[in-house]
Amino acid sequence: MVQKQTDKNDPFARISRITPRERECLELVVQRKGSKEIAAILGISPHTVDARIKSAMRKLDAASRDMAALIFIESETLGHDVTVTSDVTPWFPPAGIRAQQLCCA
Repeated sequence: MVQKQTDKNDPFARISRITPRERECLELVVQRKGSKEIAAILGISPHTVDARIKSAMRKLDAASRDMAALIFIESETLGHDVTVTSDVTPWFPPAGIRAQQLCCA
């Protein structure tokens, strides 16, 4: 019970719950790819992409796919256990804006 409360207050404590498949999808959301494009890249259906992103959103307590991507990439920049393997430069939030401010206000 205490762990769940701690997780609710700290989105970065939950990043380790993201599966490798959800990570793949989030990496591509960070690159501003849509579900159809992600599906084509990964060789899966758009429905599967949406399901993986929604699962990641629930785990991160994110209200949108963009918020999940923001939490994901912010974890990467803060040195948490997230690796973005793509050669494409990810989108970063404006200076001074943190995911917690956007999703947990």
